Amino acid sequence: MIKGVLYMAKETLTIKETAELLEVSPDTIRRRIKDNKIKAEKVDGKYGKQWEIKRSDIIENEGVTDIIVTKHEMKPQEITEYIKEGILLAQQQQSQEMKELKEQIQQLNKKIDTLTNKKGIFVKVKDLFNKEG
Repeated sequence: MIKGVLYMAKETLTIKETAELLEVSPDTIRRRIKDNKIKAEKVDGKYGKQWEIKRSDIIENEGVTDIIVTKHEMKPQEITEYIKEGILLAQQQQSQEMKELKEQIQQLNKKIDTLTNKKGIFVKVKDLFNKEG
């Protein structure tokens, strides 16, 4: 995860960096490039021609949504705090949704009780008329 955060600060990535970010092998990235599933272009690199992949293409084409884009390096403790905050927020939202659903269930149960009681009265009235007839 930390490598992914650091890679996302770069505009272009190597095959190895992309593989680490997407948690797949470099061979998988090469296959995806060959199959036109990932856009890449050959550029002069440190050791000759190498593939260069735009960060924005990875996000767009691979559906990467669980990354934190940052312009500076973050310490693991900072990342942990962001994650904790996100989890806490999600738990609070779930708690609120559960509360609302419980209230809806209570309201529906009251309606069911009301309808059941009304039906009970109608059955009694019907039975009363049937006995007289």
